[in-house]
Amino acid sequence: VAMEGSKLSSRELIESSLGEWAYGWEFNNDGTMAYVLRYGAGYTANAYVYEYPLSTAYDLSTAGSPASYAYSINYALTFKMIPNGTKWHTNQFTGGATNNIYHQFNMSTAYDITSSSLNGTLNVNSVAGNARGSAFNGDGTKFYVCNNTANGEISTWSCSTAYDITTATYDGSSSRLTLTGVSTIDMVFNNDGTKMFVSDATGNSIIREYSLSTAYNVTTATATGNTLDTYTLLGGNSYWLGKFADSGNYLPVSRAGSTGYIYSVSTAAPATLTLPASVQNTPRENLTKSDRFTYEFWTVDGGTNVYISNEEKT
Repeated sequence: VAMEGSKLSSRELIESSLGEWAYGWEFNNDGTMAYVLRYGAGYTANAYVYEYPLSTAYDLSTAGSPASYAYSINYALTFKMIPNGTKWHTNQFTGGATNNIYHQFNMSTAYDITSSSLNGTLNVNSVAGNARGSAFNGDGTKFYVCNNTANGEISTWSCSTAYDITTATYDGSSSRLTLTGVSTIDMVFNNDGTKMFVSDATGNSIIREYSLSTAYNVTTATATGNTLDTYTLLGGNSYWLGKFADSGNYLPVSRAGSTGYIYSVSTAAPATLTLPASVQNTPRENLTKSDRFTYEFWTVDGGTNVYISNEEKT
């Protein structure tokens, strides 16, 4: 996954009428649903997960009216669903004794958020005092917790039952990765666990890429130097990550703000067009992320000479 080639694909699914921040979202297995976590507006308010049907797979602009599931939790952070759509979890962050508790929910009907019910919890407070995002390995036997400190930490937990965080036990300090100068908010692996992407909140939001010499072993991580500046790309701090979707082509990212925004970021390198010499000397334009230029070409000799007949900026 070439994060350095990332570009914005779609944006702004949550309407301003919800009036709350989006703290995580993901697609279902075939991209026909998008699930968005809205945290509660205060220590006693409900949090919600909204389930949006997509008439075109992986295209947020085709979202229909959502179903929803409400639950009483103090400041829910992060939303992660397991691959078969029968469980999801979020993290409770409030401070004090109720801090850093992951809540796990079962779905009696796979991928149907309205069939959710609380299944159990995992308290990580003794290991991660500022727990935020999380991830599983490829078979669900390992669970990873991001601890948001100045020198961020990722701790590793073993699940005796795959994808069931209520069975997780801490693997010990030798399994913990410390990233100097990186404030770890959230994380996601590529499809084989050889790459790890960490959302860094040290300043403005940025995603950092790491190579793992041993798949899913975070202690073997080495920074590749590849980064994605989500603050600039998405117009604000965008910390929360979902699992890669559509064979790694899209990365779900949530942007903090009084209005919830979610984005599907294409991870493929942008397409390029090499023009024949006859049209190489076209005027150069300075583009912003919202600009679009449309060119019309014509040829009468099979492409030996190609001419620009129209240029339009939108």
